[in-house]
Amino acid sequence: MPKPTSARHQSEDSLQSVTKKDMEKLFTEQREEMDKRFSDQAKATKQLITDQAKVTEQLIADQAKSIEQLLADQADVILEAVDERMERSWMENSIPSLQNWMRY
Repeated sequence: MPKPTSARHQSEDSLQSVTKKDMEKLFTEQREEMDKRFSDQAKATKQLITDQAKVTEQLIADQAKSIEQLLADQADVILEAVDERMERSWMENSIPSLQNWMRY
């Protein structure tokens, strides 16, 4: 009479039926899936970096324009102050000369 097979015995038989080729195939499939995931993630990361670089370049360009405008405004204020001071100095020096000239 044949020996009755238990669930444990059947499980051991099914494990033994897994061959090296089956394991290699499973490993290859898993590796291909992981490679695809890594590739997709790398593409997404590259796109994110590209997008962020564009945003950063725009922010830098905007900041440069703001700084240029600020410098131009400051230069205008300085030139106006120098112009007023020179005019005042000229007037202070010219009026006594005119007064002396008018006395003659």
